[in-house]
Amino acid sequence: MAKISQAEPQGLANTAWAFAVLAKRHKPLLDAIAAASVAIMPDLGPRSSANILWAFALLVFQHQPLIASISSTAMDTLQEFQGQSLSNTAWSLAAMRDRNERPLLEAISEEVGRRGLRNFLGSKHSYAVLWAAWVSSEAGRPLLDSAIDIDLFDSLD
Repeated sequence: MAKISQAEPQGLANTAWAFAVLAKRHKPLLDAIAAASVAIMPDLGPRSSANILWAFALLVFQHQPLIASISSTAMDTLQEFQGQSLSNTAWSLAAMRDRNERPLLEAISEEVGRRGLRNFLGSKHSYAVLWAAWVSSEAGRPLLDSAIDIDLFDSLD
């Protein structure tokens, strides 16, 4: 595992993603990926951090220092997140049922609203964000109310 600590952000994300897709929950490797990610968090970037969080959620592997580090960094950089990174982050936190990160879910809901809910919901990533808003209940309430206000659900037929 010594070399994983020297991996670039995309290498960390790709490794986590590959193990998640293969459904291989290798705790020592995941711990090493988490530690390496926390160590380079400012350089990890939205896409890699979202993909690592997604992989950990899929593997049902909660690493609180990693989640807290990603959440803290994301709070200040959400405007840099593309739609998929926003939805992966929201889905992952909701799937983990991580109530400690409710402020980040609220911030994602606000960011999606700021970008224009109707525009964002046209993307293939919108349903993950809406599901996360629903799961997180009060944190996502404004986003769900907006979806109802624009008759989003009527257009899904």
